[in-house]
Amino acid sequence: MINTDNGLLPFKKKDIAQSATLLCEKEPVFFDMIQSGDLRSAVNVTSVKQRSRGKIIFFMDNGGLIEDERGVIFEFTHKDIIQANRKPQRGDTVEFRMGWEDGNFKAWKVVCDNSPAVQKFCPAFLTEDCLEKLALLAAPENWNILNMEELKLPLLRNYLYNTFDYAMSQERIGYMHNSKQQKTHACFNTGLLTAGGEEIYAIFYRKTKPDEEALPEPKPWGFSYFTDKWMPVVLQCDRTPLAPSYYRHPRERVFNTDAPIQLKKAVLAACHTRLLPASFLIYDIETLIEKVSDRVEYSLCKLRNGETKAVAKPYKKTIEFVAPLFLKNDHTADLALVIRYNENKEYKCTVILPLDTAYKGARLLGPVKSDWLKPVCSFSELPLETSLQFI
Repeated sequence: MINTDNGLLPFKKKDIAQSATLLCEKEPVFFDMIQSGDLRSAVNVTSVKQRSRGKIIFFMDNGGLIEDERGVIFEFTHKDIIQANRKPQRGDTVEFRMGWEDGNFKAWKVVCDNSPAVQKFCPAFLTEDCLEKLALLAAPENWNILNMEELKLPLLRNYLYNTFDYAMSQERIGYMHNSKQQKTHACFNTGLLTAGGEEIYAIFYRKTKPDEEALPEPKPWGFSYFTDKWMPVVLQCDRTPLAPSYYRHPRERVFNTDAPIQLKKAVLAACHTRLLPASFLIYDIETLIEKVSDRVEYSLCKLRNGETKAVAKPYKKTIEFVAPLFLKNDHTADLALVIRYNENKEYKCTVILPLDTAYKGARLLGPVKSDWLKPVCSFSELPLETSLQFI
């Protein structure tokens, strides 16, 4: 609702202008008013003060980093967040006001749209019972790793959060209609396979009654069952429910060991995170940068020589890679370097991730087969500062 001089005006999410999809309560807005009979409503709703857009690339209890659409990094603290549906997590879309403080770009008045699409669509889809049924139907895999907040099957939960988001954004959810062309069922390709190689689908039913279709906030969908069969609801969908696509060509998943890699930002990123081993934190900043730089160079040398392999993971509408960063010794990776291909046909490394966070991202493309990137620890075994959230 918008409070105007002439009373309250209702509006729907589709009426929010594309230039500002994240709005706060009591925020001044621009809008156009339309009237249908005795009813008035607002369209083209947008904030009076435009904000920049970006994604959270690192977050802890006391703050984190935001990367905007140009690749510029902004710092923020938890006090700068003025609206969020839950605790912010890496990968959340945010809007913010740009600033400058102590020689660094600063994000003010951060608004976080962090409700997963699957929770808005069907709140009952990610219950423990639902996840356990899917885990039993899918090919055997250890989903009970990376445990946080005592949730069961946290890796599977994270996988479905992100896979459903991609499927919704790519319009890959199939719908079944009745004779009045009203949606009655929905079908989501989970991207998972049974042990026999059959695709697994999630089937939903419409809770909204026909006379409730026009409500501003229709009821969410209900979850019916999982199936690996081509049931009638799958066959009669208005589109084939395909699994999300993360790249245009399979060659995008192949890391080019001959392409140059920009290192400076990788070193600075490593030295300004709290992910470094305790043995590195005794140094002053100049010595720390020198030592981390040496270890990054060594890690990339092993990558170029083929001693280690980069692992692909989705990033926005393309692919990025994670490579091992050896800090404490030459054989066991401590962190993951995130490497992205830019328009100059060279790789750029700007982000450092914990191994578990890198694993969760890589798992979206399928089971991870890597000598160095393995789900070998749970969050309860990690220091507090490495306990990042879902990607």
